[in-house]
Amino acid sequence: RMPYNCFGWNALAVAQARSGQLQEAVQSLSDGLQCEPESVSMWSNLAVIYAYGNLGQQATEALERAIALNDTHPVTVHNVMVLTGRAQPGTEPQLDLYIPAPGRR
Repeated sequence: RMPYNCFGWNALAVAQARSGQLQEAVQSLSDGLQCEPESVSMWSNLAVIYAYGNLGQQATEALERAIALNDTHPVTVHNVMVLTGRAQPGTEPQLDLYIPAPGRR
């Protein structure tokens, strides 16, 4: 259950969320954020998972943290647009979970 690096926690959380294990995904991201608190992708993914779990306040707080770290990160920008009802016309209005390449945030 313990990935050997922060990237592993994020990847595990995405797999858990995609299989409907939202509580487990939140725990994995919480563990990952302990070792890499400046990870934009983990904060953005945490916001998505909270939104899927209908936890709007927590989703907003996590997304605000991701934005504070990098307000131009493409996945975070997309998730902001979806969560605020401003998704671009013609695009699928769904939230994105993101796994960056190792070494990226």
